[in-house]
Amino acid sequence: MTKVEISKVVIENFKGIKNETFEFGKKTEIRGGNAQKKSSIYESYLWCLFGKNARGEQVNIQPRNEQGEIIHKLNTYVELHLIVNDNELVVKRELKEDWVKPRGTNKEQLKGTTTIYSINNVPLLKKEFDQKLNDICNLDTWAMCSDINSFFRLKVDERRKVIIGLAGNVSDIELSKDYPLVKKALEQGKNIDEYKRELQASKKKSKQELDEIPSRIDAQDKLIVDIDFAELEEEKQAKEKAIEVIDNILQSNVDTELIDERKDLFAKQRTIIDKINLRANEIKSEIDRKKVNIESNISLLKNLIESNTVQLNNFIKELENVDKDIQKAIQEITDKSNQWKKENEKEYTGSLICSECGQTYPQDRLENLLENFNQAKLNRLRTIEDEGTIIKEKENNLIAQKNKITLLVEEKRNFIADQQEQFKKANEQLNEVPELGYALKEDEEYNTLLAAEKSIVEQLEGVSTEDNSTNDEYKTRKQELKQELEEVIKKLSQRDTNSRIAKLKDELNSRSKELAQTISDLEKIEFEIIEFSKYRISKIEESVSSYFQMVTWKMYEQNKTNDGEKPICEALVNGVPYSETNEGMTMAIGTDVINGLSKAFDLSLPLFIDRFESLEILPKINSQLITLEVAKGEKLQVNIIK
Repeated sequence: MTKVEISKVVIENFKGIKNETFEFGKKTEIRGGNAQKKSSIYESYLWCLFGKNARGEQVNIQPRNEQGEIIHKLNTYVELHLIVNDNELVVKRELKEDWVKPRGTNKEQLKGTTTIYSINNVPLLKKEFDQKLNDICNLDTWAMCSDINSFFRLKVDERRKVIIGLAGNVSDIELSKDYPLVKKALEQGKNIDEYKRELQASKKKSKQELDEIPSRIDAQDKLIVDIDFAELEEEKQAKEKAIEVIDNILQSNVDTELIDERKDLFAKQRTIIDKINLRANEIKSEIDRKKVNIESNISLLKNLIESNTVQLNNFIKELENVDKDIQKAIQEITDKSNQWKKENEKEYTGSLICSECGQTYPQDRLENLLENFNQAKLNRLRTIEDEGTIIKEKENNLIAQKNKITLLVEEKRNFIADQQEQFKKANEQLNEVPELGYALKEDEEYNTLLAAEKSIVEQLEGVSTEDNSTNDEYKTRKQELKQELEEVIKKLSQRDTNSRIAKLKDELNSRSKELAQTISDLEKIEFEIIEFSKYRISKIEESVSSYFQMVTWKMYEQNKTNDGEKPICEALVNGVPYSETNEGMTMAIGTDVINGLSKAFDLSLPLFIDRFESLEILPKINSQLITLEVAKGEKLQVNIIK
C-alpha cells in the first residue's frame, strides 16, 4: 500500500494567507466563519502538488488588495511536509515575479512570473518534479482521491473506465459460456468492440443492397409486356386451321405428285418461319438483357458516386481545418522562437550600488546577483523550450494527420473519377445497344432465314396446280391469314421476355430473403453482444461492490426512444441515483466512492471534505481525513482530532 499523510503545511502569500504554518494529524478539523480562508488551505495543498484547484483549473493564487488588484513584489510559496510510507518528504512550489529595468529607465516593469519546484530542498524542473510525485502515486489518481466531488466531475466514459478497471482481469471467454456467438468470436481472437463495428458495417452493406432491390424489381416490371398470351395462342391455332382448310380446298384438284411437292415446300416454309421467329425472339431477349444489366450498373455507379462525393467533401473540410491548425501551430512556434531569442538576449540590468551606503556591492555579492539572474533566465529559457517542444509535437501530429487525410482525399478523388468514367462508359454502352429492327436487319442468321423463306415462296408459286379461275378468292384470303398469323407469332415471342423477367424477379426476391436473413443473423449476434456486455458489466459491478460501503453501480439505462440501451455510470444508494440525492447524501456518496477507490488502488491519501457540517452519514475512512466546516462568527481554527 502507498500511504501518504500531511504532517505540516507552510504557506506564504497564498491568496489571503500571509505567513502561516498548520499542523495536521490522522484527523484534522479546519473550522471557522465565512471568509476565514478554510478553502485556501485546501487549495494550497492542491496547488503545491498539481498547480490546479479541485476542478482541475489553473487559477491565480497571488494575494489581492481590497480593490481586487494583485499585490506585487511578494513571493508566493507552499511547502508540504508529507509522510510517504513512513518517510518524510518536503514538497515545495514557489511563484516569483520577474521584474526588470528596461535600458534607459530606472522604472521596473513586470515581465511575468516564474514557478520554482523542489523536493527535499533539491531544485527540480517541472518534468522532474511531476515525475517524482507520479512515482509515488499517479497524479491523476492522486488528484481524484483528494476530493469527494472529483470522481463525479469526470465524463461518463472516464467514470466507467475507472469502475470497470477495479474488477481486474475478468476472463471474457469464461463469462461468455452462455453466449455461444460471442464465445466463438472471442475464441477466434476477436475484440468485442471491433467485432461489433465489423457487424455494423456488414449489416449496413446488406441493408443498402436490400434497399436497392425494390427499384431493380420496378425496373423489370416496366419491361413486362401486358398481353393475353393464352388468347393469342388460340388465335394462332385458329388462323393455322383456317389456312389448312383453304389449302385443302386449293389442292382438291391438284396432281398427287405436285401435292406432295407443295406439302414438302409448305413444311420447309413452316420450319423456317419458326426459326425466323425463334431467332427474332433470341435477338430481342439479348437486347433486353443487355439494357437491364447496363441500367442496373448505371444506377449502382450513380449511388457510389453520390455517396463517395459526400465523403470526399467531408475529408476536404477536415483537411481545411487541419491546415488552419497547422498554420496556428507554426505561428506559435515562431512566437516561441522569438520569445526565446528575446529572453536569451537579456542581460543583467539591476543596480550594482547599495541603496543604503551608496557604495558598489562587493565582488561576491555581485557574483551572487549575476548567478541568480542567470539561473532565473535559464529557468525561463527551459520553460519556453518545453512549451516549444510540445507545440512542435502538436505540429508534427497535425502534419501526419494532414498527410493521412490528403492521401484519403486523393484516393477518394481517384475512386470517384474511375466511377465517373465507368458511369460514362455505361451510358455509352446503353446508347450503343441497337433497337430490335436494326438488330434484325444486321443479323446474318435472321436474314439468311428470310431469304430461305422467300425462296420457298417463289418455288410454291412455280408449282401451281390450282384452277386460277375458281380459287383467286381463296388465295387472297390465305395470304391475308398468313400475314395475320405472322403478327400473332411476333406478339407471342414476347412470352420469353416476360419469362426471363419473371425469372430475374424471382432471383431478386430470393436475394431479398437471403439479405433479410443475413441482417437478422447479424442483429442476433449484435443483440447477444449487447446482452453479454450487460452481463459482463453486472459481473464487474458485483466484483467491485466489495470496495464500497454504501454505493452500488448502474452501468446501463434504457434510451428515451426505447431503441436499445446506452452505457452510463451512476452511483446508487438504496436505488436512488447520486444526481437525485440532497447535498448531504451526495457528500456521503462522494466520500464512499473515494474511500472505495483508495481501497481498490491500495492507496491511503489525504482526503479533504468541504462543507463537512452538511454531511449526514460519514462512511468509515481509513486514510487521513481533513474536514472543512463552517462555524459562524468563529475565527479560523485548525485542530487535530485525537
